[in-house]
Amino acid sequence: MIVHQMHYFAYAYTLPIFFIRVHGLNGLAAGLAFALGWVSYSLTPTVLRSLPTFRVVVVGHVFVAVTLVAMALTFDRLPMLLGTWFASGFGGGTVFGIRRLAVDWKNRSTTRDFDTCENIGHVLGAVFAVGLMLLASEMSLLLLTAAGFALLVASLLTWCWYSERRREKLLLTHTAT
Repeated sequence: MIVHQMHYFAYAYTLPIFFIRVHGLNGLAAGLAFALGWVSYSLTPTVLRSLPTFRVVVVGHVFVAVTLVAMALTFDRLPMLLGTWFASGFGGGTVFGIRRLAVDWKNRSTTRDFDTCENIGHVLGAVFAVGLMLLASEMSLLLLTAAGFALLVASLLTWCWYSERRREKLLLTHTAT
């Protein structure tokens, strides 16, 4: 959960500033452009909840990584940026599945633990974004790094999934003997 939140907070809250500074949008227009990503993010659980959770979350995070790379390549063209920002919400919105997977995998974490991890990810992601922008001041680098974080989420979840399958197989083998 920490890495997921870092991936989002590493770039998302720089976008309104970017909409204003690079594309000349006023505050209201920048706010509406930012809300565009939240529309798709908010629709995702409703649209995808009935599909297999593990696949939804992994594919969603790979998809958001692809959209972030597309954003990095097209950030100077506002229509492309807005389209990829909207599309990215469908990938990032799969976060609902991370909690569901923890329950399915009988993770002992509580809701409070998840909330704490989310908060840590928020802070680390924002600090990372500020630090990277102070060092490099390249929006495309920030977006590519966030894409890397999203791929890391997909990789960690895949590793956890295989570890869980292996554990179950060992338990079944052990109880059968």
